Amino acid sequence: MTMSHTVVDIELQGVAHEDAATATVMRCCAVCMEPLEWVVIGSCGHHVVCGSCIVRVHFVDEDKLCRQCKAPFPLVVVVRGDCPHSGANILAELPSSPMSKTSQGRAGDFWFNIDTAAYFADENAGC
Repeated sequence: MTMSHTVVDIELQGVAHEDAATATVMRCCAVCMEPLEWVVIGSCGHHVVCGSCIVRVHFVDEDKLCRQCKAPFPLVVVVRGDCPHSGANILAELPSSPMSKTSQGRAGDFWFNIDTAAYFADENAGC
């Protein structure tokens, strides 16, 4: 009996995607490998996990570590995957004290929910 092995090279930060005129890189989730339509940014600034996977990893499994560098992040920010701003810029813009009297509501350009400890960008905003 002979065995054969197949080697698959997977790049977690992006998957080559051929466009009609040029080759572009489509970033994919480090957990499920789906395109990052909505991406989660942790306190380290990495943005490699989609909004769906963060629910399972961060809230169900209670694993509050970055999927890339393993830095702890108790607070997450969810923005569109094509957001032109870097993670560090977005994190610097967040209010230092998001909510004091209610469990959710507008916090600057984001919606904050205290139960999930998450900021969510408006679908129509720049991010």
